Amino acid sequence: MNIILYIMIIACTTYGGYMVAEGYRARERLFADVIMAAQTLKSRLRFYKDTLSCAVKECRSQCSPHAGAMLDAYCAAIDSGVAEAGGALEDCLPELTLSARERAALCAFLQGLGRSDAHGQHEHLTACELTFRDFLQESAAQRRRFASMYVKLGFSAGLLLVILLV
Repeated sequence: MNIILYIMIIACTTYGGYMVAEGYRARERLFADVIMAAQTLKSRLRFYKDTLSCAVKECRSQCSPHAGAMLDAYCAAIDSGVAEAGGALEDCLPELTLSARERAALCAFLQGLGRSDAHGQHEHLTACELTFRDFLQESAAQRRRFASMYVKLGFSAGLLLVILLV
């Protein structure tokens, strides 16, 4: 019976480490999705006569839950007419561990949507795409460095707990 308890302790702490590491994977996926959304918006707004809300909603269908929730909240802000307020844009951002620079870039990305003609919009989306590519590379490096560490720390903490209990 004790062996099953020890295995459960190690499994739970390892899973806890995996869940902490999931934040790094979600952050990387967020930036990949924002890059994909910028590319999709560039083509949709340049070659189609869609409204911004329709184009963003189409991008949302291809995104992860964090990026999708951000785009849904942004569409709701557009539809309700409060997208002009800076606080509304800050509320759209996902609850991930983003740096102040990353939050500012995401707000700038959202604020710049629909602010100019097609050429200006294309330039804005291209600049944002380059910025988010840098963030994607940084987050991928952090994921490679830290994600497996948290899983190993979770396993080690469980093993230490089992040793202390025995």
